[in-house]
Amino acid sequence: MNMNWEALLSINKLEEEPEEPRCFGGYPINEFEKDYNKIVSSAAFRRLQDKTQVFPLDKSDFVRTRLTHSIEVSTIARQLGIMVTQDTSPYRPEDIGTVKAEAIPSVLLCAGLLHEMLYL
Repeated sequence: MNMNWEALLSINKLEEEPEEPRCFGGYPINEFEKDYNKIVSSAAFRRLQDKTQVFPLDKSDFVRTRLTHSIEVSTIARQLGIMVTQDTSPYRPEDIGTVKAEAIPSVLLCAGLLHEMLYL
């Protein structure tokens, strides 16, 4: 089954955003990485630091929060995206194009951060 990657990785926004300074155009920051910056800077994401995720069963005195958990999930999701898009084995999906493939790890990075925000 082929995916419609053009639609899935669309950079069209639901709301219009303020125009960036022209000097930003010379830097290779894709739209999904900009979304990541907005998520990290949001009040909703910061509130995750006050929510306990799990209490570890080991003797460590660290309490994990949903914020820590979301950062960990985000990192793993991004790494999986890199592995899938740069896979040169026969298992790489044929329908992943070369141009849009570089956006997939950034999308997964954002998804990892957002997955706990559904429960707030």
